[in-house]
Amino acid sequence: MTRRCVLALCGLLTIGSLVQAGSWDRPAGGVMQADPDLVHEWIDDGLAQPTVELSPEQIEAMVTPTDGDWIQAIGPVAAFLELQVPQVEALVQLLIQRQLAVIPLAQEIKQREAILAELFQSGEPNPLAVGQLVIQIRLLHGAIAAVQVDFLSAFHDLLFPGQQQKLGAIQVAAALQPILPAFKGLGLL
Repeated sequence: MTRRCVLALCGLLTIGSLVQAGSWDRPAGGVMQADPDLVHEWIDDGLAQPTVELSPEQIEAMVTPTDGDWIQAIGPVAAFLELQVPQVEALVQLLIQRQLAVIPLAQEIKQREAILAELFQSGEPNPLAVGQLVIQIRLLHGAIAAVQVDFLSAFHDLLFPGQQQKLGAIQVAAALQPILPAFKGLGLL
């Protein structure tokens, strides 16, 4: 991934995270600005690192995709990006590598979540044990996100510049999709 793409992605992720965390204020002029105190606290806590938030469903799809799912998904992706056969083969290898890396991490998460559930069902859970498990689960989610970042970077590196631009357009469209209903609801689209 080019440095410009990484910086743009970091900026979008940072802005999105700040908006989600509620650390953006809208002054009377209508221009959104970050609350400096919250932003500095957020950066000092190390939360400004680019992250990939994955839902449990996305993690499950990485762990247990069926061959049919991959075949059905790869076809439109390959067609839209105009992938060549070696690129499709490399994508399949990347998907397999990602799956092999994510499976043990996802299993660890499930084990720790089961232990956590048992602790809560016990009536008086040990706060230290609960805290340790929550931290471990969060770290495992971070490890899966790192695998996904590596996967995305490797996939991006497979692409020619025109294909990278098309992928970038899809990524922007995906980021904007959640706000489309609001624009449609106001008749702006």
